[in-house]
Amino acid sequence: MGKNEIQAAQNPHGYSGVVDAILRLGDPREKGFDYRAMGITEADIPELLRAVRDPAFATYVEGDVYEWAGVHPLLALDSLPRIPVDAAKTLIGLLPRIDDEDDEWLQNHGPDVIAKAGEEIIPPLLAYFFDPTVFGASAEVEEENSDGRLYSRVTALDAICKIGQVFPESRGRCVRELASILARHASQDSTLNGFIVGDLIDLKAVEAIDVITEAFESENVDLGVAGDLEDVRIALGLQKKRATPKPRYNPLRLDDEEEFDGDEFDDDEFYGEPLEPIRREAPKVGRNEPCPCGSGKKHKKCCGK
Repeated sequence: MGKNEIQAAQNPHGYSGVVDAILRLGDPREKGFDYRAMGITEADIPELLRAVRDPAFATYVEGDVYEWAGVHPLLALDSLPRIPVDAAKTLIGLLPRIDDEDDEWLQNHGPDVIAKAGEEIIPPLLAYFFDPTVFGASAEVEEENSDGRLYSRVTALDAICKIGQVFPESRGRCVRELASILARHASQDSTLNGFIVGDLIDLKAVEAIDVITEAFESENVDLGVAGDLEDVRIALGLQKKRATPKPRYNPLRLDDEEEFDGDEFDDDEFYGEPLEPIRREAPKVGRNEPCPCGSGKKHKKCCGK
């Protein structure tokens, strides 16, 4: 085997040495990696973006040296202090993966990375929110995605929230944009409205309390996302404690710590018998994995509907 053939075998995907090295790293859930200490710089952004989009890394092959190659480039981008607007636009174009492929890594880390482009990336994020096809997403969605790519659009708004947190000078604009979208609550999914409320809480957007109140009073907010209006007022520092019994829900964005302490309130009488937690008896089946029923279809198109 010649020298060139040996090099190709050692680096089969053709990335530079430092990028190929991070592509070979192990499970990021078990160990935090210092990508910048490994030599990753802003000069590597084009290659990192190519790796994020590389179809060779679209699926994880357990035990393969490149098993986590689809994740590390995104985390490496997250380690950089800033990224160019064009790079952020490339990542916005990948947001459909969140709904179509259950890409939780992009959902969790995408907002942080995109926000590194600063206020200039807000218009493209809004463009994606209102019409994902602008960035190449298919106009046709599968049955279970009929909500209009809810979670990828929520992720775009989360990125706007992150911009307001990372760049204080942009906070006012971020709050206005999110509040403006929430003002459309009557024509939007209640879960989407709940996530917008959560973003406004993260931005400590006291100035948006009127539109938040209107959305709750119109019953257009899913209480299972950020709690009810009293929870929100408490989180924003507008109210010290609950004045009414807490509804039965499981907030995703707030700590369920505040308790109603009225003298005449009987907690057991109000809530009834406590619910038993739901426990999974079998391993979770991914949406894109073969359905365990043996139909030969993907789980999301069969029993996972």
